[in-house]
Amino acid sequence: MPVQTSHSQGINFLPAMCMILLMILVPMNSFSGDREINDKINSDYTNHRSWGENGYNDTGWIDFVATGSDIENNTPALGELSLEFAPGAMISNLTLEVAVNGSDGYWINQPQLNILNPQTNILDWRGQGDFGRQNDFLDYDSTVTGGVLDSSLKPNTISDASWQIPTGIEITDLIIEALRPVDPKLSLTSKSVLIHDSEINPFDGRLYLLVDDDLLHIDDNSAKKIIDIHQDIYGRSIQSDSMRDILYIGQNDGNVTAMRLSDSSIITDFPIDVKENSSNSILSITLDDNGIIWASSECEIHYLMPMNGAIWNSENFCLGSEQEIPTEIITWNNRLYISTENNGLHVLNYNLSSSGLVEIEKNTVWDKSNFLSEDSISDIDISSDILYVATSQSGINRLDLSTTSWLGSWTENNWLVSDEIISIEIVSRLLNGSSKIHNGFSQLLRIDNATLLFCPFESSGTLMSFNPKIPNSSFLLLNCVQLFFRSDK
Repeated sequence: MPVQTSHSQGINFLPAMCMILLMILVPMNSFSGDREINDKINSDYTNHRSWGENGYNDTGWIDFVATGSDIENNTPALGELSLEFAPGAMISNLTLEVAVNGSDGYWINQPQLNILNPQTNILDWRGQGDFGRQNDFLDYDSTVTGGVLDSSLKPNTISDASWQIPTGIEITDLIIEALRPVDPKLSLTSKSVLIHDSEINPFDGRLYLLVDDDLLHIDDNSAKKIIDIHQDIYGRSIQSDSMRDILYIGQNDGNVTAMRLSDSSIITDFPIDVKENSSNSILSITLDDNGIIWASSECEIHYLMPMNGAIWNSENFCLGSEQEIPTEIITWNNRLYISTENNGLHVLNYNLSSSGLVEIEKNTVWDKSNFLSEDSISDIDISSDILYVATSQSGINRLDLSTTSWLGSWTENNWLVSDEIISIEIVSRLLNGSSKIHNGFSQLLRIDNATLLFCPFESSGTLMSFNPKIPNSSFLLLNCVQLFFRSDK
């Protein structure tokens, strides 16, 4: 029994020892030379299912779209971008590039970029307009409001407008819209315009200018000198009527438009059609002491009586078959003076008939053959009963209307810098205490090379009270003749 038992135990011990050796040798066999763990696994093998010990992930350019904005509720548009990393990975050397291209349609309004998990703000463009384009200026002082620059040059430049743009950007398209309805036309080169006529508003002092086909309202007290523009009015002459609060505008189609001096509104019930089936331009307009409105066109004068329901009437002033073009028309004591381009000056004596119409009693022509130095008359005006007749090449002829005697002419030989007169205007000139007043009959004030003021002392001496809009306390009022010469003289 003991021998049998002993043999039996020796046989069971051998299988146990084999199992132990096998358990030790099998794990050691897996560490062979061709299966060692690499220090780094190439990123090409990295995907969402297997992760290397470390690596990198380059997303490339992503078209990021934010949606869901609501302007009424002030709700911004939102977008989200998720990048997967290995569990427990430590991220380093994270770089982010943002690219916009407004010219290609890639831009966003006031973006804000955040990394959500650490709650880190990496880009905040709120309050600075569009990112990728800029359509509005930054608000500045009182000159830029709502992204719009509303100011004038100071005097030739202005630096109040700016944009906030990122560092290192490239500007591809820069477009500046610099026109407003009340601003003049702008040009990068010299622009020639034609000024047909001008007038002063007797109520607020603004200057009306008929420039090309537009009517400009100019106020020297305003920050913007041109305060209003009536476009495509096609005016060729203009006259104010303070008694009726009307501004008359003679047009190139033979009509006369009327608007209020007080608010510039068009008077719709005014008889605009001067003469049926006539399209000759209305080249000058004036008013006489009876309140009659006078207008002139080629070889014709037209008048409108100051009564409700009145219509225009016309008379021919040409004495021959030649068509005469009037340059100006003025009245004095029931006399009508009509200057022409090449046919001298017509003097029409008229009276009012019992039927309410005008009767032309006499039509006299003054030209080079009798009283004038030449036949081409550029302008005429009356001041202190003196008729000034400005010629195109021969200076200014003068007539004392109260005595019907001709006075000495103004030419290059005495008062004028040039005999070529473009226009003449009677103005009230305000002189402050610093202006020199010479002893003698008259005073000459040169404004520039093309403008001269002649101020007779007989009409001076009125002391003006202080005007808060004018910096000096008192002025001397002179009724002056303002002459306009050719700019090259």
